[in-house]
Amino acid sequence: MIGTSTGGPQALARRLDDKSKLTVVEAETGMAMEPGLVILAKGGQHLRLVRQGNKVTAAVDRHPLESIYHPSVNELFTSAAVAYGAGALGVVMTGMGDDGLIGTRAMVERGGRALTESEGSCVVYGMPRAVKDAGLSTSEARLEDMADEITRRL
Repeated sequence: MIGTSTGGPQALARRLDDKSKLTVVEAETGMAMEPGLVILAKGGQHLRLVRQGNKVTAAVDRHPLESIYHPSVNELFTSAAVAYGAGALGVVMTGMGDDGLIGTRAMVERGGRALTESEGSCVVYGMPRAVKDAGLSTSEARLEDMADEITRRL
């Protein structure tokens, strides 16, 4: 799972899908997590992962409404901790505030791992700094090296 600040273009999924060998779509409730499929949270809605037997599916909604961020990295990562346990890998990238800290802690407590974007390549170092300062980051990497870091851990 990758958490980063919101604010990108609404056509991000389509643009990434056009440029990638992977299939990139916006999340819909009930979508199954599958190899080669990238599921992005929709603007204004949380994305959670739900394990049903051997299958993990997406769940999309706006609750909790009082959450500061919609979508929230904390909501995604916390659900990933439950769905994947020690198999969870969270990546916290540029963003303001500390969204992702609570969810990263949940992943690490269940044996999962976290990577953070290094300060030198962040536009805003808030989110990765919060995770790193809490001692939850397994490793950090510059943006241009992050794909290699993720691949090494899969």
